[in-house]
Amino acid sequence: MSRPTDEPGEPGQQAAASRPGGRSARVRAAVFEAATELLRGPDWSRITMARIAERAGVNSTTVYRRWGSLENLVGDLADATVSERAPLPDTGTLAGDIRAHSQILVNDLTGENRRFLLRALIIAGNGAGDDSGQRALLERTGGARIMFERAAARGEPTVDVVSYFEGVVGPLYGWALLVPSLVRRRAPALVENFLADLENCRPEPPDESTSS
Repeated sequence: MSRPTDEPGEPGQQAAASRPGGRSARVRAAVFEAATELLRGPDWSRITMARIAERAGVNSTTVYRRWGSLENLVGDLADATVSERAPLPDTGTLAGDIRAHSQILVNDLTGENRRFLLRALIIAGNGAGDDSGQRALLERTGGARIMFERAAARGEPTVDVVSYFEGVVGPLYGWALLVPSLVRRRAPALVENFLADLENCRPEPPDESTSS
């Protein structure tokens, strides 16, 4: 039996390796498709890098070199799945962006991808030890970080992704794991409470009457 190559479905052909969006994009697509199929299957908890590589028809060395660990691969897959289904909100206001972003999350956690995303979250979080937990969180919330940076550039309150995770994202994932039927009902209150806390933390403008 021939060994898998770096080119899924085209053994031995390396001509496209140097083209942007060529071999590299096809490898990524094949690996993501294989990982998705395994995560949706009954033995999802037994997923490994080797099983993904074998199913994708890609050399396992290539998979390890690109992602480094199963947690990174599955986390990257979950991020891509969410971002491809809905673009990052850009409503022009921080409050509007947060409300829209939370709604995307609610739709994912209550829709057809709910089980897949929760399984991916469990696996992606396995590698987040004491030293790497915050780094893993920042990687998983890169889109939200961009959203907050845009708001700060407009002069709106500064938001860090850890606070957003603690106030909105984490609780929603918790409800999705424990009581899925409450996710959509709880989301508006979580968001409005988070926005109210941001407003309360906004510094008071200087009193011009005392500065003269």
